[in-house]
Amino acid sequence: MSWIVTRFGSWNATVTRFRGEILVPNPPVYGLGLIQPGTEKEFGFEIQNITDSSVEIVGVDASCSCVTTTSLPMTIAPGERKPLAFRATFPASDPGRKSFSIMLLVNRAGPMVVLKVEWEQTSEAMPGELPHPVAMPSNAHSQTRKETLSEILQ
Repeated sequence: MSWIVTRFGSWNATVTRFRGEILVPNPPVYGLGLIQPGTEKEFGFEIQNITDSSVEIVGVDASCSCVTTTSLPMTIAPGERKPLAFRATFPASDPGRKSFSIMLLVNRAGPMVVLKVEWEQTSEAMPGELPHPVAMPSNAHSQTRKETLSEILQ
């Protein structure tokens, strides 16, 4: 049984191949952690071709219009792993757990390959960051008291 795992590189890739899938994303789900509205983040997946022939990723279809990539088109040789980079700007929304999916569009038939991205949306600035936007009083230039960041955030 271990020769099968060795052939495809991991247990996850082995199971995926027997289901007829052609590409394996790593990680299966990308967790971005805490995200403040308006934040721009870069993230990526390593995509492995587990077939015996080249696969070309010709595009993506994301469930959020906030996602872009400049990595395509991309050809992945048999057994090869390649990074696929994305950038997303997270719009303002209610705080809580969020996610979106990115479907890979490839040049051959097979099950859909869907990448998943998750994060926790915050509603305010995170510790150590200035509130967004910063409101300054009109007479700020005449104030002589210097406030520390911790005083501003209280």
